[in-house]
Amino acid sequence: MPVVLPQLQEPPGDGRVAAAMADALSAALRALPAALRSHARPVERFAASALMAAGSPPGLRLAASQLLALVPRAAGDAGAWGDLCQRLLTEAHRQLDVAFLGLEDPALVTSARATLKPGGMGLLGGAPGPPSAGPAAAAGAGGGAGGAAALARLGGLLDCLERLLTGAFPVAVPLPGGTVLALLRRVLAMDTAPVAEGRVPASASAYAELISALPALHAAALGLLQTLLAVGRGALAPLQGPACALACDLLRRLAAGGARTLVVAAWPVREQVHAFSADVLAAAVQSAALRLLEALLQAGGASLPAEQRARADALAAHAAATTAAAAERLAREAETGGRERAWASASAAYGGQGDPGGVGAPELRAAALRALAASVLAPAPHRPPFLPLALELFRQGLLALAPDVVAVSGRALAACEALLHPRLGGGYAAGESEDSEGPLPEIDSGLSSSDEESGIEE
Repeated sequence: MPVVLPQLQEPPGDGRVAAAMADALSAALRALPAALRSHARPVERFAASALMAAGSPPGLRLAASQLLALVPRAAGDAGAWGDLCQRLLTEAHRQLDVAFLGLEDPALVTSARATLKPGGMGLLGGAPGPPSAGPAAAAGAGGGAGGAAALARLGGLLDCLERLLTGAFPVAVPLPGGTVLALLRRVLAMDTAPVAEGRVPASASAYAELISALPALHAAALGLLQTLLAVGRGALAPLQGPACALACDLLRRLAAGGARTLVVAAWPVREQVHAFSADVLAAAVQSAALRLLEALLQAGGASLPAEQRARADALAAHAAATTAAAAERLAREAETGGRERAWASASAAYGGQGDPGGVGAPELRAAALRALAASVLAPAPHRPPFLPLALELFRQGLLALAPDVVAVSGRALAACEALLHPRLGGGYAAGESEDSEGPLPEIDSGLSSSDEESGIEE
């Protein structure tokens, strides 16, 4: 530390040296946070500057994000944690104003900003300005190269927020769930619809960069939403309805399960995503949305309003059925029509163009099956409406070639035995969740005594 701390006033220009400094400071904050209490402010300035610098390489931005999330540990009080979280959220809205080129719905921007702390400051001290008046205002605020830099900063800010939510802290902290959800709603609402409706982007090149970066940005936002629900648990019960509606809306827009997605099939050749096409990123967004739906149903399926629960159940069943049908068609055409025809079939099914191995079809099918299992196992006052379909899809999954699909199907079938034979007890229901490696949630079959004796016919 005697070598690192004096350099915080004038950080080195070499990104690798700065990243090494950030890693060293992160290790110190994990081991002895109180030792850096008097240096917390310069450490935070160093991390924020590295995170927000336009030319920061990805490695430095990642190290700075990790360091910034650890800075509140030096003070060790809830106020420091809450202040940093609010400034991260404020800064994220500022970067969205630039990155989204003024193409957003003004009402959505206003409602999202209304959740921020009044008079809040950004990471580097700047207060949030009013919403952009349109594409011209966004161009003046930083279109072109500024838009690309804002997108890079947004990725770092979302990563820092997720680390802040998941990191250990010595005291209870105020979780701004509504503010985070408002930010994510703003991120996930952006797609190609504004231009299709006739709005003109401030810069054609900036708009192309925005569209190519949207899949990765959406995936990061969904990951943050899943983390928020996981750490908030029962405290975020009032937000489960809006979060479920947000996930369902994104699933519909992505047409997960067969139709083409709204994501442009581009090749964002940019450092850490070099050689990954937008097909892979689009599948990642769909898979993340399905994992979010699974988490929502596991954490609060019983507390969802009846209409939203019905929509969530239907979406899970539709996604599982269509991914299974696509896999069956792919296998059939691989035998009869050759590899090229099979590739085209998988591409049409998953909304991409290219080798289905790159699209991630097995991973998407496994995510859909996990969401379906969470749907039929979530407590309900009635018989699960898609149980017969679920049992058939799980049996089909046991015959799949992908190990993940087989494992998910086997666990789901074992857990569903408690629905078919409630009097057998909880032995069959003790399957394991793919993510937590723990028992599946407690289930309520919702069957009458006559149903228990006769079972469920498919």
